[in-house]
Amino acid sequence: MIPAGSAVEVKLKQKGSSTIRGRLGAITDEGFEIQIAKSGKVSSEKVAFTEVKSVKAKPGMSFVTKAFIATGVGVLVLLVIGVIVAATGS
Repeated sequence: MIPAGSAVEVKLKQKGSSTIRGRLGAITDEGFEIQIAKSGKVSSEKVAFTEVKSVKAKPGMSFVTKAFIATGVGVLVLLVIGVIVAATGS
């Protein structure tokens, strides 16, 4: 089972096989909501289970990616502190 809030890709049965990407919202007996972010706004779309061909969980960032980001932020903070200290002459 995919937990609510997970990033998902939903393929629909209809012709043209449209795909919806977003976050899994509320789940009911008839279907579920998918939350889609567009232009800085989040909208919810209800999808009936009868309309769904497949649902796949999309993994978030890996641990290594998160570690590189955290390291980069740490180095940037130290660099800013260094510049401030050098500028004040202390």
